[in-house]
Amino acid sequence: MKPAWSKKLLINAQAETVREKKTFASAFASHRCVVPCSGWYEWRNEGKNQKQKYLFSHDAAEPLYMAGIFYPNAEFTQLVTLTTEPTEKCKAYHGRMPLLICPFEIDFWLQTEAVMLEALLCHPQNIDISIHTN
Repeated sequence: MKPAWSKKLLINAQAETVREKKTFASAFASHRCVVPCSGWYEWRNEGKNQKQKYLFSHDAAEPLYMAGIFYPNAEFTQLVTLTTEPTEKCKAYHGRMPLLICPFEIDFWLQTEAVMLEALLCHPQNIDISIHTN
């Protein structure tokens, strides 16, 4: 999404502060979504001027569900995904990771009042992730 005050696109928001940030609070309260995906990429510096791309996916090749918020308007809907502190396994590759929602918690994420979602926001789900060079 591109707020009027920003010169660049915002593609994610920190889960830990999404409720309080003026830019995100309203969408978090009433426009939550999940973004199904097969994985995500992170790049890590591997040496001078050399970056390595890593693919993070589910160990069993099952879909992953990223937590998101959206901003509907007349022309098009804008989307922001939420990020959180990385799990131990992901920490070596990046300082943040997508907030993943377990399949059995999707309805809870989408339908529960925002104030009841604290546990999902502050604790990364222990989903079995595989990491591959690409």
